[in-house]
Amino acid sequence: MAPDFREQILSILKTKGPLVPNDLKKTIKGDTMIFGAILSELSSRGLVKITNLKKGGSPFYYVPGQEQKLENLIEFLNPKDQQTMHFLKDQKVVLDKSLELFQRVSLRKIKDFSKELKVNTSEGPLLFWRYYLISETEALTFLRNKHNKPEGQKEKKIEQPKSISNEEQKEIKSLKKEAIENNNEVKSPIKQQVQAKPKPVSKPQQITEQQQLTTTPGLEKSPFYDSVWKFFSEQKIDVIEESLISKDREYEFVVTVPSAIGTIKYYCRARNKKKLNEGDVAPALLKAKTKDLQCLYLTNGEFTKKALVLIKKEYSGLIIKTF
Repeated sequence: MAPDFREQILSILKTKGPLVPNDLKKTIKGDTMIFGAILSELSSRGLVKITNLKKGGSPFYYVPGQEQKLENLIEFLNPKDQQTMHFLKDQKVVLDKSLELFQRVSLRKIKDFSKELKVNTSEGPLLFWRYYLISETEALTFLRNKHNKPEGQKEKKIEQPKSISNEEQKEIKSLKKEAIENNNEVKSPIKQQVQAKPKPVSKPQQITEQQQLTTTPGLEKSPFYDSVWKFFSEQKIDVIEESLISKDREYEFVVTVPSAIGTIKYYCRARNKKKLNEGDVAPALLKAKTKDLQCLYLTNGEFTKKALVLIKKEYSGLIIKTF
């Protein structure tokens, strides 16, 4: 079973954060993959935060209260985004429609430093951007003072951020080759399990009488779940346990896979996602190591090129299959 580095990692982050997983190797002897998995778990518990900004394909991790230190990471932004970040810091709050197009695109990219502020005004709802260290209350006060709000005028209210208009999306798409995708959400699996009867013959893969299927109560089927079972059937893989992590998005299994020397037991994670990176496989690898099993990762999506290079270099005991 893998050593528990949680307390050490938290202590190092509090002292030296923000850090990428590889930075931890300078202090703790261990596997970068394990560090990444533990950091993802700590993030899901709210003990650690993750940046959208990346260094060599890996995000930075820091503890709440270290937000101001993110300013030390601007060197990892491209020059235009650095320019926009400094502009927003100087202006504190800016009106979206008054900006140059490249600034509007940039503000949507540098999510660690720019925050949306939707305000009801006499002209109707307007989209502003505030510097990330300026609170919503401070931003509204700044706007009122800047525009000399007359007495009796209704207070400006913050609404939930709305999606970008079709016109803005077209403008952004013309400048960006790739859409920026938020990949920091890591959810902990629900592990309540009960013994159930073996699946009947009508299922895509029949389970022998000697095997007992452990399943989450009320496990609901989905198109993705059915496609996973179809893959198991085609590859003659037997399922011993299964549980739901997120409906139609992620499932976990314990399976036996046939080989030339007999069946081999694997921990298997199946993920329904179009674009993946190393952070998606880290929790699965950690879970596999706690079970002393190799990890089989199934997906209908694709990994980024940088992620594949990092996985091949840093992650051992992992088999990735797409279908």
